[in-house]
Amino acid sequence: MKVESEWKRSTASKPFAIYIPKGLLELTEDTRKKLGMSRSRFIQYCVTKTLQELNVLSSTVHEEKGL
Repeated sequence: MKVESEWKRSTASKPFAIYIPKGLLELTEDTRKKLGMSRSRFIQYCVTKTLQELNVLSSTVHEEKGL
């Protein structure tokens, strides 16, 4: 279905580039390797944890469910 494929493309995950200073990059690499995570998965994990700490994820879920 054409509409379905357009929807999937528009809502799919998308890669993006960020600047990470050398010291932070080295710390990131060391930590993710110790945890056995890929770089992408570790960054996703860090972003998710930060959003949880800011109570953004729970607010978004409540808005989506109409609570």
